[in-house]
Amino acid sequence: MTLPCYFFPRAEALVEAAEVNREALSLMVIDIDYFRQINGTYGHHRADEVLQALAGCCRSLLTGRQLCARLGGDDFAIILPGDDLYAARLCADALRAEIREAEVDIGDAILQFTASIGLAQRHPGENIGAVLRRADHALSAAKYHGRDRIQ
Repeated sequence: MTLPCYFFPRAEALVEAAEVNREALSLMVIDIDYFRQINGTYGHHRADEVLQALAGCCRSLLTGRQLCARLGGDDFAIILPGDDLYAARLCADALRAEIREAEVDIGDAILQFTASIGLAQRHPGENIGAVLRRADHALSAAKYHGRDRIQ
């Protein structure tokens, strides 16, 4: 897992490599559904455990050159070098399934959660900021259309 301050320089390097090598690159933005309610109901400590569970799900699916970072709050991003939108969708499907199975022990019960995911594939000449904006827009659409989905 990469810290946000390291994410953007490394992301730009991956984008530059994709441009030079003329390879696909996709970006996934992940947001925990109803995170504010989890935080308000169970407290900051339990909400942090949910964030850690999500990070664990992300790490379990990462391979090779993929880059994952927490961007802030409950927003995470994964860069998928070499993956077109179809391959990114398969990865997002696997991640969403893994998240649904994740459990956080809150003492007298087990907390489960879901996440919404926005995807975007980089267009030639596009920088990481533009791809991130499009993935974030897709994430907003996923939340608008019912959450626990990929857009």
